[in-house]
Amino acid sequence: MPRRPSLVGSLAGRTLALLLVSVALGTAANLVSPRAIPWQQDWSNYVANKAGETGIRVVTLEETLQIVNEGPQHFIFDARRLDDYDQGQIPGAMPWPYLELEEYYPQYQGLLLVGDPVLVYCSGEECDESLLLAEFLLEQGHTNVVLFAGGYRAWEKAMQDVNP
Repeated sequence: MPRRPSLVGSLAGRTLALLLVSVALGTAANLVSPRAIPWQQDWSNYVANKAGETGIRVVTLEETLQIVNEGPQHFIFDARRLDDYDQGQIPGAMPWPYLELEEYYPQYQGLLLVGDPVLVYCSGEECDESLLLAEFLLEQGHTNVVLFAGGYRAWEKAMQDVNP
């Protein structure tokens, strides 16, 4: 009497076949897409480079220190998640988690005039949430937005170096 394949073995085989077909189709689509996802990319400069392409000025740590020391002349927005913001932020920064962009915008919309100076940041050079927030602000008509690409990680390191 011939053995019948088990249900589990049959299901596993079909799942594996579906997975292989999906990977092959996804790879083929990525190869021909005009917006292909690169297989390898140096993310350490991605945010700063992308900001430059879109006309957003990237500020250095020294410029960020100067902005913070000048006091409330700039709006400073932290684009990280709220729990990250609660664990520490650049002095004077207000939370504006990019993932909750629409919920926070009404809170700040009445405070911000289109020419007000705004600094945005997130966790570090690989984090693009501050870039996306800056682009959103530009789309809303704000004209004086700068990005601190080093983010909170660079800020925190600098503060530790000053106060070991």
